[in-house]
Amino acid sequence: DQGSFNEESCKTLDFSVFESLRDVVICNDVGYHVRKVVFAGLRHLKRILVKENCFTQFKSHHEGSVKQRQARLRIADCDVLKSIEIGAFSFADFGFFSFTELPSLRNLEIGKVGADSYCFYYAE
Repeated sequence: DQGSFNEESCKTLDFSVFESLRDVVICNDVGYHVRKVVFAGLRHLKRILVKENCFTQFKSHHEGSVKQRQARLRIADCDVLKSIEIGAFSFADFGFFSFTELPSLRNLEIGKVGADSYCFYYAE
């Protein structure tokens, strides 16, 4: 639901334990304090959709905190994953992301075409 996982104690979201996941849709404004998001080894996962303003503390600009810049997204070893879509400002203050071993990936959309989206703004 919109606004979920915004408790200060929620620092990690590891979807890897949900082995039967097929489709993940994360609504707007989710994961304000989350610093680690993982999708790994999900043999049935076909789609990840992260809507706008997720997993970031800054909703309209890119000035993330140093602490958040250490945040990480990892998507790995998902054999049938075909699509990853990430909305504007999501993961804006994440400093690291890794997409590995995704042999079926056909669609990767990060941000909004023609607009400043700031997704992974601090990634090196």
